[in-house]
Formats: sequence, structure tokens, C-alpha cells
Amino acid sequence: MDFYFEISIQKETSDPNRVLSGLVSALHKTLFDKQACDVGISFPELEQHSLGRKLRLHGTQLRLMPFQQGDWIDDNLLGEVEIKEVMLAPVDTLHRCFYRKQPTKSKAKLRRALKRGYFNPDDAPHYRQKMAEEGFNSGFLMLKSSSNNQFHRRYVVMGALQEAPIKGEFDSFGLSRIATVPWF
Repeated sequence: MDFYFEISIQKETSDPNRVLSGLVSALHKTLFDKQACDVGISFPELEQHSLGRKLRLHGTQLRLMPFQQGDWIDDNLLGEVEIKEVMLAPVDTLHRCFYRKQPTKSKAKLRRALKRGYFNPDDAPHYRQKMAEEGFNSGFLMLKSSSNNQFHRRYVVMGALQEAPIKGEFDSFGLSRIATVPWF
């Protein structure tokens, strides 16, 4: 994880989450096709409820160079982003991981539970109340499944700061609960 490059969403873009979701969807497809588990992502502007307007890809210089060309990005998104050069990450920096957090309660789980008879329909309002109380404060990507064309939220959480990097593999979204990326 010595190198990185940054993709910034232009200020004129009114819906940065749509663009960020499109970027991560395209990245996911490319990482999956290449079976690449050595590219991590980070969101340097991550705040409560928002992933911000920047996406960083981390990896080796050799691995990142083809991604930096932008061939994997949909043409309709290319006009809304600026892709920076691959650069060496700062040497004396902290590290952290970015990973997916899944809700324990959802409308889909409620629907399946009702269908299978695990819940009495009278209990549904109580379940919905618990679902609302569980709400996340983290930003999310709105992704479309290629298998069933359904949209779903992928909540992204950043882990605690680490003094030293932790090696490991990243999933096909560039996320990991173990492997860290430089944080600066």
C-alpha cells in the first residue's frame, strides 16, 4: 500500500453520492473480473452520514497504473470526476481499515420472516421500530446488484487508527476489516 491516487468529484455535481456509488460499482466489477484482492479504497472526506467527494485507491504502483487511466469508469461519470496521478503515500502516516457494516434488521429480513411464518404480522410495527432505532450514522453507497438488478445500501465504516500497517486481502469492493490503508 505504498502508492495511491485520488478521484475527486467536481464541485458542480449536485449528487456526489450518486457519482461515488457509480465509481465504486465500476471498481467492483473491475476488481471482481481481475480477481484483485490487493487494491484498497478509502474516503478521505468521510463524515457522519456522508462519504464525501473523494475516493482514494491504494496499492502498488504497478497495480494502480491501469486503474489511474480511468478505462473502467463509465463515460457518463468521467465528466464529473477528476483523476489525479499515482503518487507515493506519505511515509510517516497512520493507517486504518474501511469495511462494510451490515444492518441486523431490514425490510427484506422482515418480509422473509413474515413469509416464513417466523413473525406474527401484528409484530411487524415493533420490528420496524427496532429497525429505525438501529439506524446507522455512517455513509453508504447505493449499489445495484448485477444478479437481480435490485438496489441496496452498502454502509461503509472506518476502523480505528493504527500505528503500523496491517497486511491482508481486500474484497472486490476494496474494503477489508483487517487490511489497512494509509490515512492522511
